Amino acid sequence: MRQREISYGLVERAAASGFDTLMFTVDTPVAGARLRDKRNGFSIPPALTLATILNALPRPGGGGTS
Repeated sequence: MRQREISYGLVERAAASGFDTLMFTVDTPVAGARLRDKRNGFSIPPALTLATILNALPRPGGGGTS
C-alpha cells in the first residue's frame, strides 16, 4: 500500500489482538503462462470470435442443469 501508516496500523491492531503471525499474499498484474487456456482460446478480456460464441451456445440434450 502506498500509505504505510495504514499497513503499520493493521499490524499493530493484529499484535494488540494477540496474533503473533502474519501471512502475506502477493498478486501480480501479469497472468501466468497457462498453455491449456491458450489451447482452448481463453483470454482476458474474452475475445468474441465465431468459435467462442459457438462454444457458448447451449446444445440440445447437452447435460444442462435441471
